[in-house]
Amino acid sequence: MIMDPLFSILIANYNNGRYLQEAIDSVLTQTYTSWQIILVDDGSTDNSFEIYEKYKNDSRFHIYYNEENKGCGYTKHRCVDLADTELCGFLDPDDKIHAITLERMVPECEKRPDCAVVYSSTYQWDDATGDVKVIERVGAIDDDEDYLISLKKSAFHFAVIRKSFYNKTVGIDENLRTGVDYDLYLKLEEVGKLHYVDIPLYYYRQNNPNSISGISKKNNKTQLAITHWEIALNAQIRRIASKNFLYVNNKPRYKNQMRWLLGRYKRLEGKVTRRMVKYFYWYLKANGFSLKSFNHLRKIILTR
Repeated sequence: MIMDPLFSILIANYNNGRYLQEAIDSVLTQTYTSWQIILVDDGSTDNSFEIYEKYKNDSRFHIYYNEENKGCGYTKHRCVDLADTELCGFLDPDDKIHAITLERMVPECEKRPDCAVVYSSTYQWDDATGDVKVIERVGAIDDDEDYLISLKKSAFHFAVIRKSFYNKTVGIDENLRTGVDYDLYLKLEEVGKLHYVDIPLYYYRQNNPNSISGISKKNNKTQLAITHWEIALNAQIRRIASKNFLYVNNKPRYKNQMRWLLGRYKRLEGKVTRRMVKYFYWYLKANGFSLKSFNHLRKIILTR
């Protein structure tokens, strides 16, 4: 029995019983054995409960249930709240991790107590063809950039988060149904550092219609993009309003990026919304309500 598990594997599951056992098996085979699983079920109606039943007497498994389907953001928020360890990492129920994942990541975290997120390279795993390849986009953020304004690399799975840093943020947005991890990493880099481990330790499954996000990427590309831009713009506002060091260190880049984001967002929405007006205000505020910034917004508003 593990009395004080150092690491919490967080699983938010909704109707992924088809893949869940494979995800759990990848945890059971970890060479680092001081772990626990915090699993929250979001109203599944498939065979997931048959899998839960196997582990009801295993003290390493802690399984909880939402009273009704609440979505990805709510369920992942609850996962973190229920974790009682400093180090946590999400494993989506249709993915899996390498056997040495925790063995490699825990020491990396212990060496870097100032890091809010430590993340690794990721395999993209096509469930239809069986093809596996490293996602090139995932990598170390350049020293003169941060995740929000990075043009070359991004953070992704497997990501270890420190609970003490997470508690300094407003936490996972319970209303989000997609983009939850992106939003979380942006919030965490506002209170701590991000560190990249250059070894693929996570298998990210493609082509799963029952993703925990609940949104089919194939059929809802526009909505996914809108959510992505909203998350980025909300991060811009947080950093501008609080004079966060990330914004202060790179004001010109932030202002240029915000103008670009607003243009993309407006084209996708097709009209000026109430939320967009809020974004316009903060863009003007960041630029001192200059005539130049008003002219930029005018062009964005008139663009179809």
